[in-house]
Amino acid sequence: MNYHYLARQPILDSQERTYGYELLYRDSEQNAFPAGLDDEKASSRLFYESLLFDGTEKITEDKKAFVNISAVSLLQKIPDILPPGNLVIEIVERSLVNEGVVEVIKALHAKGYVFALDDYDGKSQWDVLEPYMHYVKVEIQNSPLETARHIELVRSRFPTAQIIVERVETYDDFDSAKLCGADYFQGYFFARPEMMQKINLNPAQMTVVQLMALATGDSLDYQRVSDVLKKDIGLASRVLRLANIACKTRKQEIVSIKSAATFLGEQALRKFIVIVSVSQLTTHKPFELMRLALTRALFMQLLGEHFMPKRSDTLFLLGLLSLLDAMLSISTDEVIDTLHLNPEFATALRAYEGELGNILSIVTCIETNDWSAITSQPLFNYDNGQDPDVFSINYQQACDYADELLKELQL
Repeated sequence: MNYHYLARQPILDSQERTYGYELLYRDSEQNAFPAGLDDEKASSRLFYESLLFDGTEKITEDKKAFVNISAVSLLQKIPDILPPGNLVIEIVERSLVNEGVVEVIKALHAKGYVFALDDYDGKSQWDVLEPYMHYVKVEIQNSPLETARHIELVRSRFPTAQIIVERVETYDDFDSAKLCGADYFQGYFFARPEMMQKINLNPAQMTVVQLMALATGDSLDYQRVSDVLKKDIGLASRVLRLANIACKTRKQEIVSIKSAATFLGEQALRKFIVIVSVSQLTTHKPFELMRLALTRALFMQLLGEHFMPKRSDTLFLLGLLSLLDAMLSISTDEVIDTLHLNPEFATALRAYEGELGNILSIVTCIETNDWSAITSQPLFNYDNGQDPDVFSINYQQACDYADELLKELQL
């Protein structure tokens, strides 16, 4: 599995509480900016390789995400590919400020994007940006007096902006910057940039993963699901095909996600989205992997009718997700991180613990024909009619239904 890399360095307030992170492009495990790489390439790669796929909220744990961007990338409106959210766009000091750049900043600012001016040098060329800058970043100067004068200059030129002091490397740097009235602080005195490694999915896989993340989230946003499906007509048609198979009695064909949700209900739609997503991810994998995933999901749904009837649909989703590591050739932790799975799913997949995890454990025991392990499970109880023969019958039912569904889907 290939990976992409980035680093993050915390930005703290005067009480040394983390306010946000500056996100830094990396192209390897080496925690350093790649030699010979220009601002434009670094900007676009950070946005397209990391932020677009991983989401700034996930990377920064919902704190502010400060991201450097070049003038060229601004003119290409690259920030527009991400929602404003917690994003702070840093205009680097090497940028050329011209009418085109100012117009793009103005337009993005009107959409709710927040800007910071990086490494402010006091030159008058930046004055035109004053109405749009929420933050101005300055470096610690050679002496506390010079730092104070520099911060005073920022206050006079950008009266409404908050000031972030960079390259804080000692307590004296921190103390003097605080006394000068700086709002936030960044530097080696607090922490060096922390490396982060993320899986590298191709665009087609990423579309599928985005879809699965939506389908397994707390609430299903039909509009966002529709927007993702627009990127892959094949995926969309297969989801709607499943919806129409489930609604054979309808005379009118279901042609949209919204109408599918209306006639199927949210839980059924979630299941169909994940089925199609899993089938897409197993295109270049052995067919038996898809069959096993679907059989496991259907069997877990049947077990849910015995153990927890109100959660059978949730168990179906967990069954499909439990083999996603094999489908993507990544670890379970990476599956959890990539899909932003909730703690209950994470615990079930990692440790087979909790209500959902206990069911998953029973399923894996049945798959390996380990009946002695099944009867020792905490949920198993002969007195409640949980006979292993019943589970064996249910497993065969799941296998048969999986084969039927795969045939109908032409997989």
